[in-house]
Amino acid sequence: MAQRLREVTAERRRQLLMQEQHVGAVDIFKNAVRAHGDRLTLLSSPQLGGLTVPRAHAILLEQGLADLLKNVVEHAGGSVELGFSVEDTTMSLNVRDFGPGLGQEEFAPPGSKLRQLQEKLRHHGGDLLLTEPQPDDGAEVRLVLPLQPKR
Repeated sequence: MAQRLREVTAERRRQLLMQEQHVGAVDIFKNAVRAHGDRLTLLSSPQLGGLTVPRAHAILLEQGLADLLKNVVEHAGGSVELGFSVEDTTMSLNVRDFGPGLGQEEFAPPGSKLRQLQEKLRHHGGDLLLTEPQPDDGAEVRLVLPLQPKR
């Protein structure tokens, strides 16, 4: 019951956030993490400051973070390191878990939510990438988007 209430609350917060033209990155992260409650353990989290993201990219960032955190909770034990960086004209979100790992052949198979997300990101000039996996050392996924939407 408590988990369902967290999910409903997170969805309502998401709806309110996404009404803005620019959305605070910290709000996107806080909402995505709160949705999982005690099923998710943050081992590190990014320093986001006052960064805001255009709504079109905020939707993709939020969707990507939500899907990746859900995978961490369901398949990797719930411990995660989050990283976020901005370099030149690109923002990158890194999500690293400590589960059994993931090979390239298992990452984003056709029809999966990760593949759908990858295709959306590519349409907007970004990508979803599995970094070079280490055997039995979890998985690290990088979500990349340009700072400004394509015109």
